[in-house]
Amino acid sequence: MSLIGKDFSKHLESAFNDANSLVVVSAYLTMPAVDFLFDKLPLGVPATFVVRARPEDILSGSCDLDAIKTMHYSGVKCYLNREVHAKIYIIDQAFGFIGSANFTNNGLRLAGYGNLELSTKVDISDADMSLIETIIQDSILVTADLIKKLELYRRDNKACDTVKVPIDSWWDAILDLQTYSIDDGLYVTDLPWIDLSEPSLDSIAIEHDRDIFHFESSISAIERRFKASKIFSFVKSSLQESENGYLYFGELTALVHSALKDDTLPYRSEIKQYIVNLMSYLQLLAKDQIDIDRPNYSQRISLK
Repeated sequence: MSLIGKDFSKHLESAFNDANSLVVVSAYLTMPAVDFLFDKLPLGVPATFVVRARPEDILSGSCDLDAIKTMHYSGVKCYLNREVHAKIYIIDQAFGFIGSANFTNNGLRLAGYGNLELSTKVDISDADMSLIETIIQDSILVTADLIKKLELYRRDNKACDTVKVPIDSWWDAILDLQTYSIDDGLYVTDLPWIDLSEPSLDSIAIEHDRDIFHFESSISAIERRFKASKIFSFVKSSLQESENGYLYFGELTALVHSALKDDTLPYRSEIKQYIVNLMSYLQLLAKDQIDIDRPNYSQRISLK
């Protein structure tokens, strides 16, 4: 593996110049990087961007709404996905760059200074592109109407604390437009990684769940976020389709295991721990919709 450091933008420039298609997944996006895109990518080359654009990202400018707007009205397909933390640049569905660099002025060091990021060039397989397509399908397409709503949100909340920003009901409505189908399956990243009933020292697992379920928010906001998640939709759909209207721990474990689409699947014992974690989330955050009991030795869940 060969790492790319401070000259990452030069590698991107060379790749952009010869590109026939481009897909970028980056949590953050700023206007200088968009200017770089338009300067280096040949006119007419189709480009797709997936950015995070959480409310706090919009208000802080780390995901610049004006940059999103400029790309949208310039013909670049833009999507919002509030779970995105990845940074990947895919050229012609053949190769790409993956690492820590966001598509921002600091991430690319466009002004000659900025963050010290590391990236590497990788080949892109059909399986890789399938995963990227899944991310795009799970995201919200930016439209003129969506931009107007985000502009109103920014205008009305620009004086708010960028960390403890209130999440308006329309924001959740916008980002939950995509309905989950049980046939879409699951990935390990969709599952809770910590048990809420036990203290955890696993910093990676804590960071994963904090990012997915907004631990920095109020308990009501975390509850809304969990109930909008894929795994909660999967649980509800599985219960609705179950013959008796309930599922035992082992049955839920088997269903989740069968639904996973990761190239490398966890061991059954690992899946059991994920289900233990899930049970703790259901107990704390969904007790108004899910009943949990233990008629014998195994936990059982059902819809209220």
